[in-house]
Amino acid sequence: MVTIYAVLMLDLLFRFGFILYSEPQAGQNYNLIPFRTIWTYLSPKIPYMEAVRNLLGNIAAFIPFGLYLQALRGKKRIWTSFLIVLVTSALVEILQFSFNVGTFDIDDVLLNGIGGLLGILLYHFLRKVTKDEDKTKTVITVLSLLFGIPCLSILLSGRF
Repeated sequence: MVTIYAVLMLDLLFRFGFILYSEPQAGQNYNLIPFRTIWTYLSPKIPYMEAVRNLLGNIAAFIPFGLYLQALRGKKRIWTSFLIVLVTSALVEILQFSFNVGTFDIDDVLLNGIGGLLGILLYHFLRKVTKDEDKTKTVITVLSLLFGIPCLSILLSGRF
């Protein structure tokens, strides 16, 4: 599942179009003002489903990243993993802007960071419940199959 997640994220974030089709960007845009885009999506000007897709999509896309990152790092500190998520998200935004395949939006970094943090915290919650790292990784694998495959199906179908 980690490999499938990585391939889909690369395709989605850099709009290669191998798996997910997305419209090409018209010019390079950026937003460096925190919460500007978030507030725009929360305004009545934006259709509800478009707002949900953008805001929750940015969060949901990075939950597995935080979960898998923490699983690889084990008992390492939460805040170090969170910093890795934020830096990775910022690098993705910079690369999208540089290659003209997306916009640089600080709000995307914030939303991705929230998603990554939720994944990291989910790992630690599962670790406390299972009380064993191997069992935790087994639970993550099962959850990835139970939730990952349906979510991927929805994403690939374009119905979200």
